[in-house]
Amino acid sequence: MRFERVGKWKWLRRIAGSVFVSLTIYFLWVLTERGLDRLQGNRDFAATVAETDAMDPDWRWDDLNAKRPRPPVGQNSAELIPKIKAAVPTDWNKLWAELDSRLPELSPNVRMYSADLAKAKSSFDSSPQPLRLARTLKDLPHGHRDYTLALNVFDTLLPDVQHTREVALILKWDACVAADESDAARASDALAAGLNASRSIGDEPFLISQLVRIATRIIMIRSVERTLAQISQPESLASLRLPGLQHALTEDTSVPMLLYGIRGERATFDILAGRLDDGTVSLENLGGPSAERDSFNVRLGFWHLRGRLPSDRAFCLSWFNAAVAAAEKPVHEQPAAFENFAALEVGKSILLRFLPAVDKVAAAHWRCVAEGHCAVVGIACERFRLKNGRWPETLAELGPEFLASIPLDPFDGHKLRYAKCADGVVVHSVGPKPDPRRPPKFRPGLPDSIEIGFRLWNPEARRQPPPAEPKVQSVP
Repeated sequence: MRFERVGKWKWLRRIAGSVFVSLTIYFLWVLTERGLDRLQGNRDFAATVAETDAMDPDWRWDDLNAKRPRPPVGQNSAELIPKIKAAVPTDWNKLWAELDSRLPELSPNVRMYSADLAKAKSSFDSSPQPLRLARTLKDLPHGHRDYTLALNVFDTLLPDVQHTREVALILKWDACVAADESDAARASDALAAGLNASRSIGDEPFLISQLVRIATRIIMIRSVERTLAQISQPESLASLRLPGLQHALTEDTSVPMLLYGIRGERATFDILAGRLDDGTVSLENLGGPSAERDSFNVRLGFWHLRGRLPSDRAFCLSWFNAAVAAAEKPVHEQPAAFENFAALEVGKSILLRFLPAVDKVAAAHWRCVAEGHCAVVGIACERFRLKNGRWPETLAELGPEFLASIPLDPFDGHKLRYAKCADGVVVHSVGPKPDPRRPPKFRPGLPDSIEIGFRLWNPEARRQPPPAEPKVQSVP
């Protein structure tokens, strides 16, 4: 029995020794592989940095921000946004959301529900300070904000950017009330201020900032469409100062908002990658469910994959460089250039999971540019009609007095389309390629099958009576 026990312990020691040796070899192999991955990754990253420096010497965060233009003292529209926000009553956001929920039902040439207009007018009359401040934006076409990045760059706050949307809604409803009252001069000021509210975001180096600029510009463009659809008298239309409005929109639609955002994201993303690599930012800082982040397996996997961070950092920088190069192309060449950005296999990479959806932001940018181009041409058509008493037969008739050149459609590179309707005309884009995952969004007033366009009505078809007030169902 004693010999059996000795033999048993002997075999256990052998097994334990084999396991220990195997684990030691495995960990040595992991450490060696991790070290080799890091060594090669550092080489790849250094080479990618050299390529980036040659392509864009000011790509780093500090250099990029140092080169951003700043408005003269006292002319920075971004400084006005928080002042307007501070003066806004707490219930206005709820009011605009309520009114906006019913506005899409109406064609721009149909007057709004009288109750909605009364609510907006009453709000402005009872609290005039926010609107008074917002209107002063009409003389401030440039904006700039400086930012200090948070330790985790994703935590950097942009409160005034979000407040810009609220200011745009105030000016939108100011234009709506003014147009309904045929106060063209007031509507003109509201439209100019609305465009400058969007411009207050300027060249901010964040995609979210540029998405807000896109959204607020579209708010203003559709306000222009509704204003023209509500005013028919030539003397009132003259008060809209259409040449200046057309010029301002022409300038604004040429702004490379997508490029601003991607260049900034490249700089901030590389800072995050560097901080993650040197341990300044931990996995816990990146967000997500705490139980998952704190688990041993996740921590062990993060330790293992950290050896690949330099290689992933090089890949991400190269990926951003390709996105920047695509965003630098003329807008009508960008859709083809961005086709490869729709899907990205993240695999075991840590960094690739946090790359922004530049393809979706790009699609929003192209739609905004298309709407802006259509509005510019639409305003030129209205000016032509005011002088000649008719709509142009073709867009070629607009040049050079009313339009220097016909803008290209971002979606196919051809000139924008123009069609006559029974009660007016429409300038339109072909729109994005059909996508079964994204049904088209058609707007009231646009002809069937046209998703992106700017509609103009004959004088007699403007300012149509409002529909019956929708019945409000009582809640028991």
